[in-house]
Amino acid sequence: MARGRPRPTSAEHPQQPSPAAWDGSGDAPGLAVPSRAADGRARRVTAALAMLVLTGLALAATLLLVQRQADALRQQEQASWETRLLDLATALRDGLEADGDDDVAALAEVAESPTIALFLTEMREQGGDLDRIMDGPEQLDYIRNDLAVVAAEHGYQVGDGPPAVDANLPERASPEPEAATPAPEPITDTTSLILGEFAFEGIALVNLVGDTIVATDEFPPLTYDIRTFILEAARGQSHDSIAYDAPDGRPLFMSLQPAYGFLDNERAESQQGWILGLRLLEEVFDTGRLLGREDRFDTLQAVAVRRHRDMLTGLSPLRDGTPGATLMLTDAQAPAWAEALRSPGTSGLFRDIGGGRVIAASAGFHRLPVAIVTSIDTGEALAGAARLGRQEYLYLAPVALLGLGGCLLVWLTGGAGRRGRSS
Repeated sequence: MARGRPRPTSAEHPQQPSPAAWDGSGDAPGLAVPSRAADGRARRVTAALAMLVLTGLALAATLLLVQRQADALRQQEQASWETRLLDLATALRDGLEADGDDDVAALAEVAESPTIALFLTEMREQGGDLDRIMDGPEQLDYIRNDLAVVAAEHGYQVGDGPPAVDANLPERASPEPEAATPAPEPITDTTSLILGEFAFEGIALVNLVGDTIVATDEFPPLTYDIRTFILEAARGQSHDSIAYDAPDGRPLFMSLQPAYGFLDNERAESQQGWILGLRLLEEVFDTGRLLGREDRFDTLQAVAVRRHRDMLTGLSPLRDGTPGATLMLTDAQAPAWAEALRSPGTSGLFRDIGGGRVIAASAGFHRLPVAIVTSIDTGEALAGAARLGRQEYLYLAPVALLGLGGCLLVWLTGGAGRRGRSS
């Protein structure tokens, strides 16, 4: 009998049950088959995650849509305010210019006076020698009277103006008796008059180089800036400008109207002189009423601005009462003012002189380098659009809660199922 390896006993290698002998109850012996509970739990987790992802995507898309709609609302509200501010600036500009039209027109009428034309004709024939003009002093008195009347009627004269003199009737003037001595007048303190209301307003007839021929009483000596303005003015045209020559620093309105002799046909080369009018700018154009406007907006304001040399300055008070003339700002400090003078009639978003954001618009004067700037703080102007945007964001809260609640319900339902099976 051949020797061979001994057969292993059942104790050493127990017999494995055959898969065919599995009766279907429990897990199949010897096979790693996942349970139904694990499979259901995985499906529920997948469903919950899918709902969470879909809810997040829906919320993100809705947020983007709401953000775009809020931006569109803000843009519409900003455009509406820009239109309103442009209309307001234009209306204020037109109103202020209308105030000054009569005053400027009065100066033009003075320049067309036949008396002035006659005097200028004789002055030209005499080579500018006033002493050689027949009845020269009387003619000058008559012109002075005419200037004083216009100045008193149109605000170019401090007070009520001087009394009229018998300019054309010198023979009626009788000299005072030699024995008559006028009574001494009491000394009056005129300090306030000199500082506030003296020697900066009036009307004068000047020659082409700026020498005063005749003027209203207390007409100021012409400063360098005013004489330069006269010398550089193109002949045959009307000119308006601004000077800072009032004793207290307030700006003066300067108007030049060409004056001609007889039969000169208003040709620029035949011009003989100028009618010069000086008056406080705030009196010609009542810029003070820009501050006195009543409205229901806390930050809405209108201010008249101009460029003085390289700086920007206001010509009217700000809403808080700050005198505009005390402000000397750079273009970077007041970008809305700079844009208004550079491109009148524009509007947009700007940084305010206080550092905030404003919507501003402008309208430029026709005869002066001045602009009206109207502005309002963006927080107040766009408050309505911001409020609607916040409401739309609030509407998203129920959607988000429903989505998160659905995910939580799926999760809890799965947990309850697991606990039921385990029990």
